[in-house]
Amino acid sequence: MKWFLLAFIVYAETGRMDIKFNTALRFDNLNQCQTYVKETGYLLEKGIRRSLPKVRELSFRCVSGKEVGELREKMLEKGLTK
Repeated sequence: MKWFLLAFIVYAETGRMDIKFNTALRFDNLNQCQTYVKETGYLLEKGIRRSLPKVRELSFRCVSGKEVGELREKMLEKGLTK
């Protein structure tokens, strides 16, 4: 099973939540993903805040490929993302 690194973002002006992920970042297991976040999280956050300056909250999570689809569907159903 592949694991992905997701960025959960809440925008300051609207309170709207979104999920961002780089499909090029795929990990073979949860431990690899968590290690990547631990070692590079500050750089990831800096890059996101530079490109999306109106971010109020930001958190990173490692999730399985199955969970990615489920999370996206739930957010679409609740109108929390596009």
